Amino acid sequence: MIDTITCCCHRDHLTPRELDVVELVALGMSNERIAERLSLSPHTVATHISTAMRRVGAVNRVALVARCYMLRLLTADSWPPVTSGRRCVT
Repeated sequence: MIDTITCCCHRDHLTPRELDVVELVALGMSNERIAERLSLSPHTVATHISTAMRRVGAVNRVALVARCYMLRLLTADSWPPVTSGRRCVT
């Protein structure tokens, strides 16, 4: 897995937890359902979504998922959505 500190691109990255949340957003889950699934509070889920949206330049949840597919953070040829292992936001 790519580490923000050792990655050579010097760009922003999504954290592994943010990617976990994005996967579940891509499945259409609500913040409350994501919180239950990941044993987090809904507030923490909202924070992860907000931070991920800012990092990828998305204005809403749909744009977040679309941008993550475009940036190859989510694998385009699989269902349910799966992260690709990439974390770089470039």
